[in-house]
Amino acid sequence: EYEKGPFSNLDDLITRVNLNAASLKALAYSGALGDWGTRQGIATVASDLLDASRKRRKKNSSDQGSLFDAGESGGFVIPDVEFSSFDLFRLEKEYLGVYASGHPLDSFKQEGIPVAQLKELEDGKYADIMGIVTSVNVKTTKSGSRMATVEIEDTTSTVKLTVFAKTWTELSKDIQVGLVLKVRVRAGWDNFRDEKNFILFGVERQENESY
Repeated sequence: EYEKGPFSNLDDLITRVNLNAASLKALAYSGALGDWGTRQGIATVASDLLDASRKRRKKNSSDQGSLFDAGESGGFVIPDVEFSSFDLFRLEKEYLGVYASGHPLDSFKQEGIPVAQLKELEDGKYADIMGIVTSVNVKTTKSGSRMATVEIEDTTSTVKLTVFAKTWTELSKDIQVGLVLKVRVRAGWDNFRDEKNFILFGVERQENESY
């Protein structure tokens, strides 16, 4: 559809491209629609926008009016609301695969050592790191207890941490994707995989400094 020329506004995009609510929200979250409204504003009314556009086209296929024209029946304005910077960065990573305009940790006071420095930690030694939880993989052991592998990311690198059953039982409520944590880890060696590993021993939720 872009071959017919740039999209003039959000209504033009909706009219020319077959979008569903999920895809329209994804475009909003990624920042691709920033010229026509805030990410949260567009995402909030995505379903309503699509419904109104379909109804208008069904009512009169020759209608050239816009959903946003003054006096248009059922017309509305994109809400002027926006996500926090933390959530904007998180959504960029989720929908674009990268942090495009900043990092969620930018508004946090750094605690501990950078994740990239963990590779220098000697076996049996402890260190504190701070990062955002990007994945949590819970598994059940042969004994029936639950343990987890948690991925933590900061601005320097990403690390996978093993959370044994006792620790997982005590701390699982604080280990969730999207949370920023200060984490106590111990370096070790995985003889099966013949590589360094890291065990999680404690967590502390972090509050950002900006909002």
